[in-house]
Amino acid sequence: MLQLRTAEADKANLQAEKDANDAKVKELTAQVEKLTKQAAADQTTAKKQIEDLNGKVAAQEQLIGKFKEALEKWKDGYAKAAALATAKEAERVKLTDQNAVLRRKVEDQRAKNVALAKTANEILDRYAKFGVGEALSAREPFTGITRARIETLVQDYGDKIEDNRIKPEPAPTKKKP
Repeated sequence: MLQLRTAEADKANLQAEKDANDAKVKELTAQVEKLTKQAAADQTTAKKQIEDLNGKVAAQEQLIGKFKEALEKWKDGYAKAAALATAKEAERVKLTDQNAVLRRKVEDQRAKNVALAKTANEILDRYAKFGVGEALSAREPFTGITRARIETLVQDYGDKIEDNRIKPEPAPTKKKP
């Protein structure tokens, strides 16, 4: 009987051990299932986050592409504006030089105009003082002194007028590019 008791005690111990092991297996199985579910949920969440981040990266790359395109357009526009500004500045300098040349010509022509007016006034004054006696002596047949003096005056006045005359400039020739 002792053996029977020992066997029954061993059996009870083994049964208790088995029950404890079964409980432990159940607990570990539940933990494995829980961790498997958690891992699946984490994997799903990670996949969703990866998809979201990939979408954000694609959107950022698209935005960067648009910015690069806008930057290139801006650079082109700036280059065109700079070229236009350079051309306009060169044209402005050219026109300023032309303006200075034309101003000098106008001043020169005004001075010549004043000299011509002075010569014309001298002629008018001499003509106003020219009397009948002087006219008869100018036609004097024997000496011709008065006539020579008048011809000299006419020649001098003609020279003064010609010196102060504004001469037309030749038409500028257009250069072909």
